[in-house]
Amino acid sequence: MHFWKVKALSYASGVLAYRWYALAVAWVICLGGWVAIAAIPDQYRAEARVYIDTDNLMDPLLKGLTVSIDPAQEITMMIRTLLTRPTLEQVVHLTDPTSNSLSAADMEQRVQTLQGKVSVRQLEAKNYYAIGYMDPSAQYATSVTQTLVSILQDNRVGSTRLDMDSVRAFINKQISDYEDRLRDADKRRADFRTAHIDILGKGPAPNRIDAADQARDQAIKDLNAATARRDSLRSQLADTPKTIGVDERMFASGAAIGGIGGGGNGGRAAVGAAGPMQRLQQAQAQLDELRTRYTDNYPDVVATKDLISRLQAQLSASAGKSDDGSTVMVPNPAYAQLQEKLSTEETNIAALRQRVGAATSELTASRRDAAEAIDVQAQFNGLDRDYSNIERTYQELLRSREAAALSQARDDQNQGISFRVL
Repeated sequence: MHFWKVKALSYASGVLAYRWYALAVAWVICLGGWVAIAAIPDQYRAEARVYIDTDNLMDPLLKGLTVSIDPAQEITMMIRTLLTRPTLEQVVHLTDPTSNSLSAADMEQRVQTLQGKVSVRQLEAKNYYAIGYMDPSAQYATSVTQTLVSILQDNRVGSTRLDMDSVRAFINKQISDYEDRLRDADKRRADFRTAHIDILGKGPAPNRIDAADQARDQAIKDLNAATARRDSLRSQLADTPKTIGVDERMFASGAAIGGIGGGGNGGRAAVGAAGPMQRLQQAQAQLDELRTRYTDNYPDVVATKDLISRLQAQLSASAGKSDDGSTVMVPNPAYAQLQEKLSTEETNIAALRQRVGAATSELTASRRDAAEAIDVQAQFNGLDRDYSNIERTYQELLRSREAAALSQARDDQNQGISFRVL
């Protein structure tokens, strides 16, 4: 039960027996450790805390007028670029005056050393980064850290300006090319219009067809009306006797002879001396006037025709009751009037037929021209569509150039991204 006590007393007695040896070994170990620790070189760490401010008052005000770049993506690329080989070689050249004499192998070793000792880490806040470097030389560590911060700022400004200059040069070249294309397109359109001026200069084809169709319809209507009037005159002429019987004594009177011999208005005046003859002439004129407005079945037309029949019968009876029983047949003035009107209407119908033919020919030509105009207009629309596309792209390039110029002016005055070393 007390075995552990016995064993502990035996160890204690052993330690007391070799206490001086143990003390000597401890001193040797301590001295070796102190020498080793003293041989380790000092390491100094320099660190810069940088806040990259992406909030800018100008950006909301110039929204849509300038070129906008995603700040988060740009910052990510800037941080990644900071640890690339070209950037670290630049650090070596800026921090070591003798770097130009370094061999390729020495430069590679220096770059690898920097890659192992440079640290870039994001802190707790957004866009808040710590850039540090550790080196036995405090001055060199500080120099490297300051150089990295300067390169971070300068590369952003320089790359932005270089990109903007490249963009403006590209846009200017495209604008020049599109100006040439616009001039060529203008010339093609002008040449096409000149070559087809006989078709394009006549106006829209549908309007011409409508006008020609309306003109033909109106001519046909006028021809039909004139034909109806002519047929009515022919019917009247068929119902009107060419001559009428007159008492020889009346015919032998000076007024009658003068009227018949004089013809025209004089003949009408002479015949008008007789009562039935004058009324017959008036009734015939009234019938002509009614037939121009109504059909033969109209009551007034029927009544007038009956009156004319009675007057003609009366004239015949009067001629038959003369004292010596002799009558003289004279030309019927109503018949002459109807013949004159019929001749005028025939002339009018001939003119209207020519008018209908001309209108029909114009309608046919308009339809033919319309088919050709549709094809020509389709070709011109194709040219115009190409012109519109070129002009739209040209206008967009002009707006892009103005946006690039405004963006560069904004960056020259106030960078969209600012660096604050905290």
